[in-house]
Amino acid sequence: MSTSGLMSAMRAAGRQQITVSTLRTAPAAGSHVFRIEEFTRLREKTANGVAVMSSPFGVGGHDWRIRCFPNGRIKDSEGHVSLHLQHDSHARTGDVTATYKMSILDKSWEPSCTQIMENHRFETDDGYWGWRKFMKHKDLDLDREKYLKDDRLSVLCDVTVDLGLRTTDEVAAPEQLNSEPAPLEPPHGLHLAEAADVMIHLGDGKRIGAHRFIYTDSPPAQLEEAPATTVEQLLMAADRYELEKLRAACEQALCKKIDVSSVATALALDERYGCPALRKACMRFLSSPDNLEAVAASYDGLEQLKTLAPSVLLDLFDKNMPLREQQRMLRTIRLVWDQSDKGW
Repeated sequence: MSTSGLMSAMRAAGRQQITVSTLRTAPAAGSHVFRIEEFTRLREKTANGVAVMSSPFGVGGHDWRIRCFPNGRIKDSEGHVSLHLQHDSHARTGDVTATYKMSILDKSWEPSCTQIMENHRFETDDGYWGWRKFMKHKDLDLDREKYLKDDRLSVLCDVTVDLGLRTTDEVAAPEQLNSEPAPLEPPHGLHLAEAADVMIHLGDGKRIGAHRFIYTDSPPAQLEEAPATTVEQLLMAADRYELEKLRAACEQALCKKIDVSSVATALALDERYGCPALRKACMRFLSSPDNLEAVAASYDGLEQLKTLAPSVLLDLFDKNMPLREQQRMLRTIRLVWDQSDKGW
């Protein structure tokens, strides 16, 4: 019986004030795709036991990374691809139990060769766990068109975090028991939490209230004036619910908010959701030696730049810029290049 049905039954029995508490499990789920360009070349030059890692991604209030050993994690898995999930925030968030699965995406972006790990407990600072012999090199090579189209290996990881048991409370006050619910007013601007008629779950335990824009795929008013974090949340919701107009509007709004502190986040959004206009705006911003140096000077910015392919960084170099700026640009590109863990 639903909560409303239970309250109706209690009301019919003459009870005046009714409260209901519901105990339920509260899992949080999220997914991340790790794309490795020029995988064959990387595999040939990467020794057994050497890993490459995805950017961090959040699920259930914890940070995670996909750890890939292109030539196997230990000696007995040489000639295989090893895939593991790494808990990347243990020092901050503590122990956690997660169920996760990893798949190789085929050329149609469909998961294949899937492996599942049920209810694994991550209890150490550098804890990672997975499959030493996830897939043989020869199996990848036998069907390169399926698994290594354009020599790109794409790994999908679906993570579900156990957040434990949660109790929710609901109250029906006496004056509300026999009244009809008031009609919802249309939203004003971006006050998404007021009079929300839909609750959108974004993953990581986050959710936002939404209104009838959600049914018409129309962006709310004053989107460009909203805080970047609000627009990012709307982009996540638009992607999840396939609201293309809202998605495009959020992308355009974020393009106008790019600065030294936000460009790394914008690149991460492009990596996760595929935002070509946002990526182009980031590249345009980073093509300034001043901006590139400022981003590389921060830890988060440098870590994000290290996930870019070298060809992308070199695209920032403009032979028409003054010689001094050319030298600064090359020094910064070399800094990122030298510190990258992608094995360039």
